[in-house]
Amino acid sequence: MSVWVDRTSLEPGDTPIVDVRLTPRLNLRCSDPDHPNTNANSSAGNGIGGHASGRKISADTLREESLLENGVDSLKTGEVALRSRWYRCSGGRAGAFCSRCPDLEAQVQCLVCVKLNVPLPRTYHCSTQCFAESWKEHKKLHALYQDGSKGGESKSDPVQIRGPGGESWVEVSRSRSYTPVVDDIGHVLKYECVPVSKDHPHGMTAASMLETEPVAPKPKPHIRNMMPLALDGIKGSVATGKFTLLTYNILSDIYSNPEMYTNCPRWALAWSYRRMNLLKEIVSYRPDILCLQEVQSDHYDNFFKPELHKHGYDSVYKKKTSEVYTGNSMVIDGCATFYRRDRFSIIKKYDVEFNKAALSLSEALNATSQKKAALNRLLKDNVALIVVLEALEPPDPAAAAAGKR
Repeated sequence: MSVWVDRTSLEPGDTPIVDVRLTPRLNLRCSDPDHPNTNANSSAGNGIGGHASGRKISADTLREESLLENGVDSLKTGEVALRSRWYRCSGGRAGAFCSRCPDLEAQVQCLVCVKLNVPLPRTYHCSTQCFAESWKEHKKLHALYQDGSKGGESKSDPVQIRGPGGESWVEVSRSRSYTPVVDDIGHVLKYECVPVSKDHPHGMTAASMLETEPVAPKPKPHIRNMMPLALDGIKGSVATGKFTLLTYNILSDIYSNPEMYTNCPRWALAWSYRRMNLLKEIVSYRPDILCLQEVQSDHYDNFFKPELHKHGYDSVYKKKTSEVYTGNSMVIDGCATFYRRDRFSIIKKYDVEFNKAALSLSEALNATSQKKAALNRLLKDNVALIVVLEALEPPDPAAAAAGKR
C-alpha cells in the first residue's frame, strides 16, 4: 500500500495569528483499494511522487509520528503514520519587540533576565509603564530561571534547514497543528508533511508543503462602551437584596461557521482565540451571578467550570438532548449558571426541555395540521435552566465556609 499527500492547504482567511492554532487541511490518497479508510470516489490526476490516481483517505485516521513512543519503529507492518514539521523563516522583521505588546517596538529590557539567560524576546517591553504593569507575572520568570530548571538545562540546538533561495528555516513544531507564539511575529511559517512507514521511514513520497503569510500579533479585544445605570451603590455592593447579574451568549464553537459570519475574519472565530478574551471580560465585570448561553459541553467541563472556579464561582449546567460529532467527541451546547460561592448557596435547580413541553402541548390540539405546525415550530431542542439561590449573610468567604445564611 502506498499513501501520498495530494494537496496541503489552509482554510481561506487562515491568517496566522499569535495564540490561534493552525491546522492544515490534507488531501491524502491511497493506492490500496481495500484500505478501510478510503473513499470510493477517486479522481484522475497526478499526485506527488508520480501516482496517477488513488482513493481518498482521511488524514485523521493516521497517527502522528511525533506521538509514537519509538517513532516509525512503533508502526505495525503495513501501517502508515503522518510526519509533520513546522518551520519559521529566520528572515523577517528586524529589531526587538515588546513581549507583552508584540506589535510595539521595545524600549526597555530587563537586565536581570539577561543575566539569567532568559530567552531575549521575553526580556523586552515597550515602555517602563508596560514593564511595571507586567511585573507581577514577569518576576515569575526570574524565579523560574533562578532555580536552574530552565537556565541551567542543556537543550539541543533547534533543527535548521536551508531553503532553495538560501533562506534559513528553524524547526518550531513536530505536530500537524501549531499555535504561533510571540517569537513568530513578522516571520513566515512553513509546514511540511509526508506519510511514513516501517518500510519507508524517510517518507513514502516527496514531502508536501505550504507557506503562510507573516505571523501577525494578537489584536487587543475591542473595548465595549457600556451604558451606566443610575443605580447608586450597586457596583461592588453587597447590600442586602442587591446583586449584579451578567448574561452572555458566547456563541458555541459548533455554530461559529465562517460562511455565516462573513463580516468576521476566520481567526477571530477560532475558539483558541475567543475563549481567553471571554474569560477576561467576564472576570473584569465580577458579576454575582453569571448566565451563559450556547456553552459547548466540553468547553464547560474543560474550561469554564475549572477557570471560573478559580475566581470564586460554583456552577450548574444543562445541555441540549441531541449531540453532534466534532471529529473527536460528541458535543452540544447548553446553558450554564455561575454564582459567587461567597454570596450564594444553591437550593435547587430545574432543567427544562422544551421538546417535551412541545409534545405535551401538541396533544391538546385536535387538528392534525395544527399539531404538525406546532411541532415544526416548537421542536428546536431548546432548553432552560432555573436555579434557586439563597443569599449568604454576611456575604464573605468565612460566612460561606460556615454555611451561615
